Amino acid sequence: MVGDWTDYAAPRADLGWYHEVGRRVAGLIPTKGRRGLDWFGRLSGALGPSPSMLRKAARFAALDPSEANMQALVAMRMDWTLLELPFSVGDEDQRHELLREALSLSKSGRAMRRG
Repeated sequence: MVGDWTDYAAPRADLGWYHEVGRRVAGLIPTKGRRGLDWFGRLSGALGPSPSMLRKAARFAALDPSEANMQALVAMRMDWTLLELPFSVGDEDQRHELLREALSLSKSGRAMRRG
């Protein structure tokens, strides 16, 4: 999926990329002591993507840690924009149900705009 750190410079469209980035970034987050005020900002400067994207990708990997979870989201044809909306919902089943509803509404809205 993602090779070396240079593969992080520009976000890609697939959820697998975000999941892998999040998994690897989460592994870098200091577990003891403080990260410092701009830890994600400094990481962003080194890797390329915005601090916000790196933070959200790490949250994604924490909420849906398994490859099977991530593949279930891919099978739903979930996109990153919708995926990050229910990050505050801790329960996986509830979060995925909200994602299914958001995806359905998003598809309906696109169909209505096409007329």
